[in-house]
Amino acid sequence: MLSPAGLWVKGIPEGGTQAPGGAQPTHDRFQLEAKACAAATHTNLCTIHGLETAADGQPFIVMAYYEGQTQKQKLEPAGALPVVEAVEIACEVAEGLRRAVASQVSVR
Repeated sequence: MLSPAGLWVKGIPEGGTQAPGGAQPTHDRFQLEAKACAAATHTNLCTIHGLETAADGQPFIVMAYYEGQTQKQKLEPAGALPVVEAVEIACEVAEGLRRAVASQVSVR
């Protein structure tokens, strides 16, 4: 959900309270990962401004909102990116993932 201040609010989808197979509850994992993400800072990672709890007890993350196209929107005109641009994007993603993993963020 986009707020007027240019922030994005992300929460757990309704019914998402238990991880499959009896793993750590989604709520707990969400909070752990939000804290780890907030500690990871890099230009290729989203800035986390806070982890809050709604009145109903559901946690949510307040993060920066970034203007731009979705992957689908970017690919629709030509169906594929030029190789050089695709490699540049892949390198940026890899660097962001490297920094996230170094900060103990679980990457799936």
